[in-house]
Amino acid sequence: MRTFFALVLLTTLVPRAEAQTVAEKSSVPDAPRLSVRPTAVDVLLTVQAVAHTADMISSVYALTLSRDAHEANPMLSGFTDRPVGLVVASSAIDVLQAYTISKLQRRHPKWARVWAAALVGVEVWATANNIHAAGELQRRMQR
Repeated sequence: MRTFFALVLLTTLVPRAEAQTVAEKSSVPDAPRLSVRPTAVDVLLTVQAVAHTADMISSVYALTLSRDAHEANPMLSGFTDRPVGLVVASSAIDVLQAYTISKLQRRHPKWARVWAAALVGVEVWATANNIHAAGELQRRMQR
C-alpha cells in the first residue's frame, strides 16, 4: 500500500516540477550580449598576454634551477640574478607594447595586427626555448 501511494505521489509531482522549471526558464531574461566585438588585434594581444605569462614562469623556473642559466634578451640580461625584477621589467615592456599596438590599431589596423601576431610568435618561441633550456639544465643536474 505504501508503494502505491509513493508511486502516485511521484507521478503527480514530477510533471508539475518539470512544468515549473520550464516556466521559470522562460521568465529568465537572455544573457547580455557584447555591444562591441573584440577585434583580431584584441584577441592576439590576449593570447600574447597569456604567452608572456608562460614565458615569465618558464624563465624564472630556468633561472632558479642553475647558475648556468641566463636571460638571453639583452634588454633584460641585467635581471638574471633577480627573477622578480625580470618579471616586473619584462611585464612593463609588455604592457607598453600592448598599449602602443592598441593605439596604433585605430589608424593602422593591418600594422597593429602584424605587430601583435609577431609578439605572439616571439613569446611562443621564448617559452619553448625556456622549456627546452630547463630540460637541459635538469638533465645536467641528474648526471
